[in-house]
Amino acid sequence: MKKIVMSLLALASLLCGSQAFAHVSYRDLSVLSPFQRSVTSNVGWADAAEADWGDSHHGAFFSFTLATDQQVKIDVTGLGQGTYANLTAAGLPNASTPTYSTVAALTDVGFSLYKGLLPASTYEGATNSATGELWIDFAAQGKQGGWNANGDMTLYNNSGQSGTLEFLQAVNNSLTNAESLTIFLTAGSYTITAGGAIDPASGAHSGTYGIQASMAPVPVPGAVWLFGSAMAGLIGCGRRKAVVAA
Repeated sequence: MKKIVMSLLALASLLCGSQAFAHVSYRDLSVLSPFQRSVTSNVGWADAAEADWGDSHHGAFFSFTLATDQQVKIDVTGLGQGTYANLTAAGLPNASTPTYSTVAALTDVGFSLYKGLLPASTYEGATNSATGELWIDFAAQGKQGGWNANGDMTLYNNSGQSGTLEFLQAVNNSLTNAESLTIFLTAGSYTITAGGAIDPASGAHSGTYGIQASMAPVPVPGAVWLFGSAMAGLIGCGRRKAVVAA
């Protein structure tokens, strides 16, 4: 019985990890780090970094929660995995010859860090069931989507639940398949959006690519604690002298 349960859990994990992105869903780095998932564009993050934003379906969403204020290190790496239907020069599916080919690894990645989390199943096309209207009409605002890699972003789900992510920092420092950030954060929940950072003008954007993110607390060096203790002692002495003088 135990073997059957474990097999079912493994199968569920595989299905969840390989399913296409329909709505925003998270991989929680507080539970497992590193975590891997796929993205469907090697320009997804770069597209979201433009003024007209990008499609959240082309990015990977990761989350983590800190119980206390602390310094952390975030690493995002592009991986080589997956296949995708061959495309025409115009970027449209070639329906006449629906063959498949292996997609190369992500050669450039970028990611954004935000304070906060989005509700389950948020996405650009979420509609008000009572009126049939979009909760947010991004096209009417001149946007390609709701993923803003360089600022706050708000998305709804079909139930009318919404969330706003508070932008903290974008990272794309080099033309490599790996990026990292060490930053001091206050207690709370955080979102990482990650994806390909190749220039959208290149046109080479379609595929299924692997991407991995990890988050780990950075220990504070012992010298820092000693320095802090010494400073606290000096401040205490200064206060006592001030009281005596008074």
